Amino acid sequence: GSFAVRTLMRMRSVTVFEVVQTVLALLAGFGGAVRVAWTFGSGSRALGVSALVVAGGCYFVAFSFVERRAEFRGNFLFYSTLAVLLTLAVSPLVFGTNLLVLFWCGLGFTAALLGFRLNRISLAAHSAAYVAAAGIFSGLFGGVIRTFLGGAAHGFSFPGRDALVVVATAVASYTALSVKEARAAGPRTKLERLPVAFLGVVAVVGIGGGAIDLLSLAFGTSGAGAAPRLATIRTAVLSTAAIALAWARRRPFCGDLVWLPYPVLSAGGLKLVLEDLRTSGPAALVIAFGFYGAALIMVPRLLRRTEVPGGPPA
Repeated sequence: GSFAVRTLMRMRSVTVFEVVQTVLALLAGFGGAVRVAWTFGSGSRALGVSALVVAGGCYFVAFSFVERRAEFRGNFLFYSTLAVLLTLAVSPLVFGTNLLVLFWCGLGFTAALLGFRLNRISLAAHSAAYVAAAGIFSGLFGGVIRTFLGGAAHGFSFPGRDALVVVATAVASYTALSVKEARAAGPRTKLERLPVAFLGVVAVVGIGGGAIDLLSLAFGTSGAGAAPRLATIRTAVLSTAAIALAWARRRPFCGDLVWLPYPVLSAGGLKLVLEDLRTSGPAALVIAFGFYGAALIMVPRLLRRTEVPGGPPA
């Protein structure tokens, strides 16, 4: 409260001392209160609600007052960062395990929509932070890693509701922010592209993992021949994804994913050497090499056709 009075009513800039003291005060005061509440078995939800109210106040201060004055951008960064950190830290106390991912995804999509309306790249960073937290808590990232890199036992692991909501949120948030970029007068800097690119990567890997799961369910990855089938499915999905990303590069709203085709293509080649050649027979290898060969031919050609405004040269 005293810092708010000083920075807002007296129009002063936040200092390093105030930043450090705020963090330490929250850790000692609020952290200690939560520890006491857990010890006695009550009161933690009330503490969480109060902290969310404080976080909402920080958001109000940041976007209603601080950001209007260019000389106080440090204050805006302080209040907005405090708001997102408080929200992420105390949300589990209020919503538990059933609604937490839905709450974070709702905040992530809301931040993306506000970033679209207000043209604030900082809100894109907040959207990426909420989606990242939701992806970790929902098990999406771990599930995608197992789907792409696990053995035949991990061929089909259909994601739960929370993971699907995270992927849908990433797709919707990336779309909103990319449409804003396509309509903008000038391109964003590389640093400004990072949060939007992260949302795009979450969308791509989530959709790719879902495609592997569905194909595994359709063709079966149990019993004899499970490992070769799964390896071929993974190679086909990676190759198709590289082609699709190269084709999408021609669309202005995909400008934040222009760097992805070659990393995906490289990952497919590495997987082909390390997994397919080790586990697959001649028939499966013919299919895998067919998909990957098509990607090797088509991706460079698609990337050479045109450049996306604001993107790196082909």
